[in-house]
Amino acid sequence: QEAIYKQGNDYVDGVIQQAIDQLHEMRSQRSAGLSVAAAVNPALIRSLVYAEHMNEFLLLYNPDTKMLVNKVNVQFAINEGDTFRYSASSANARGIAQFIGSTYKSLVKKYPQAHLIPDFNEGMEDHVNSIVAAFLLFDEYTAGVKRGAGDAFRDNEVPYYGAAAYNGGVTRVVRAVKKYGDAWDANHKPKTIATLRAETVG
Repeated sequence: QEAIYKQGNDYVDGVIQQAIDQLHEMRSQRSAGLSVAAAVNPALIRSLVYAEHMNEFLLLYNPDTKMLVNKVNVQFAINEGDTFRYSASSANARGIAQFIGSTYKSLVKKYPQAHLIPDFNEGMEDHVNSIVAAFLLFDEYTAGVKRGAGDAFRDNEVPYYGAAAYNGGVTRVVRAVKKYGDAWDANHKPKTIATLRAETVG
């Protein structure tokens, strides 16, 4: 029912807003003069949350994206703070934001002022904490692409740089941008897939 979908959607909105409130004084690495909360579009974080918990094949080839989003919203509506609490990928990426331990621990060290929960498992079980970490990582990764790509960096590509780096790492994105310029993320071209992982291109 629509009310259930809305309840899940509102829960995710609330978590993201709480994360933004915690980040309003954190300075962005990529955009001088802006906070992390202002430099990273919340819609990108929301998109990453949903994409991380959808079947990649269905996401790419099912025309009814709204239905896929609402399947995830039903889980948030029913389970709220326990949603994806124990979800772990084959690489042991965990929780709502699908972090691996080493990446999360590096954020805890780099951003003590963010007051992230030190323990990886506990940090991933807390939705607001996980989303704060996702904002920080997105900002850090896009800053890394900006440093690495130099003149090839394009501001209008920031959402895509960030999403690709979130999935496959900064190094692969920088290599693709420097090698292929504006065509760095061209879908399903063998030369690009050779630089980015097929999953990242997807």
